[in-house]
Amino acid sequence: DSERAQKIVELAQKNNIKVIAYDRLIKNSPLDLFITYDYVEIGREMVRYALSQKPWGKYFLVLGSRQDVNALWLYQGQKEALEPALSRGEVKLLGESWTPDWSPARAYQTIKELLEAGKTPEVIIASNDGTAEGVIKALEEFNLAGKVLVTGMDAELKAIKRIVQGKQTITFYMPIQLQAVRAAEASLLLLRSEPIFGSENLIENQGYQVPSILLKAVLVDKENIKETVIAGGLYSEKEIYED
Repeated sequence: DSERAQKIVELAQKNNIKVIAYDRLIKNSPLDLFITYDYVEIGREMVRYALSQKPWGKYFLVLGSRQDVNALWLYQGQKEALEPALSRGEVKLLGESWTPDWSPARAYQTIKELLEAGKTPEVIIASNDGTAEGVIKALEEFNLAGKVLVTGMDAELKAIKRIVQGKQTITFYMPIQLQAVRAAEASLLLLRSEPIFGSENLIENQGYQVPSILLKAVLVDKENIKETVIAGGLYSEKEIYED
């Protein structure tokens, strides 16, 4: 709970204990450091990739949980990247829908209702692989799986398999090892009161400016699976290509 965790930060800092927020921002807290992937940039990249493939047409945004700051950052990046094409009239936004708890079932219902209303997008920007799963289930029922560009995030095994099958177009891989190692290094540097390379980004946190390390995610499509999630040791070829 990113709001209630604020009490943990208070207690720690009263006892001169450094606090690093890992992956999720702890709200309303003067954190010593925040380390995460750059979700605003991931949102931008989702849309940039879609526009490179489908520069014209109808788009729909399946957003994450409105209570999740990462979902809000993704949305910020998506809208920033989409705005120029919308302004030029090249892209029409059929709508956008938040998905409580990132629920695949809710994402499925959203797209099923959209298709039942006779609205068929060329692109669905799904904010993670769970929502993409629900989206694709609805598309399958209308014989549209593989005909609509669908994004995702998290590089879940099921998503990688859907990319191989041509049902999902892309996902984003965020290597856990990189984030964990950078967090461990930062912990030691904080204890030594030494500067932390890459923490010059300041994220506004309800009145506090938090030094932040924003890591770059890796876009994964059908062409680079071996160079990304397999080379990174996330999955083996057998896991991906054999049922």
